[in-house]
Amino acid sequence: MDTVSIDTRTLYSLLGSPRAPLVMDVRRDAAFEEDPLLIAGAVRPGADPVAFAARHAQGRAIVAYCVK
Repeated sequence: MDTVSIDTRTLYSLLGSPRAPLVMDVRRDAAFEEDPLLIAGAVRPGADPVAFAARHAQGRAIVAYCVK
């Protein structure tokens, strides 16, 4: 698995397109409760983000973010 960074401008240009990545908000629950806003199209993967990504990415790139 390759790990790379993506800048916000590039990410937002991909959202809604056929090349859109799976965007996962992987913040801890406490951080999410403090600020429940998500990036457009992002999902909360639950306790096992790796398994969630395996089920839902369907060949797409994956973007995980955690901001505190």
